[in-house]
Amino acid sequence: MKERNFIEKYEAVFSPTKAVEGLTHEQWLEKIPEVDAAIVLGSGLKFLPDEKDKLNLHGKMRTIAAYELYRLGKAKQIIVTGGVPIGEGYDRSMADAEEEYLIENLDAKPEDVIKEIGESSESTIENFENILDILKSKGIKTAIIVSNGYHIPRAEALFKKISIQHNLSIEVMGIPAEEILLERSTHYKKLVEHYDIAKKALEHPGKIRKYIEKEGIGLFLAHVDRNDTIARNRSAKRKKENKPDAHAE
Repeated sequence: MKERNFIEKYEAVFSPTKAVEGLTHEQWLEKIPEVDAAIVLGSGLKFLPDEKDKLNLHGKMRTIAAYELYRLGKAKQIIVTGGVPIGEGYDRSMADAEEEYLIENLDAKPEDVIKEIGESSESTIENFENILDILKSKGIKTAIIVSNGYHIPRAEALFKKISIQHNLSIEVMGIPAEEILLERSTHYKKLVEHYDIAKKALEHPGKIRKYIEKEGIGLFLAHVDRNDTIARNRSAKRKKENKPDAHAE
């Protein structure tokens, strides 16, 4: 396991399935350090016309997992991120849907849920850039990034890059949502099982269309590591178009 400098005695936290032999899931959860905030990385909203205001599978998993950390006293606050999804028919940000789910469905205190500034991010990098002022103003020194397992290593690396660029001194670690939810209620287990089935669906072309229709194209692209690339290209093009001409009078 790659060594983490975020409180070394919790080095087994990253994955309970690879942790010290003999640790139960509850014991693993207990070892997670207390932090100032849990950061939920936006995943997307559903694709069906009458459900485009609802979190997709990954978004719901990440939101619930962050709430579990909050409920267990491991995170004092929850920072939600994500702009309006790429695609037609969306008029709501992921951050707004995450905030509503936390407060209305999971009973988080409104004052403990903080939305990214502007709610305009289209990539993981922009997720982090849009919460820089929040991290500074709230004096956040420790945080847990909540995403899905395939995304955690990259998210940690990007956060470290952003922190260096902006002279932030924040100890951060990433934890996969599916690991946190592994031994929770039956409802949570079903979410994790659905996630596993979704990954297998990508190995069977005939099932992909049905999966995309239900969960959205963004969720499919995330599995093939394309979603962030598309968003970065869109963002770079948008910034270039809005940049003043240096030679203009």
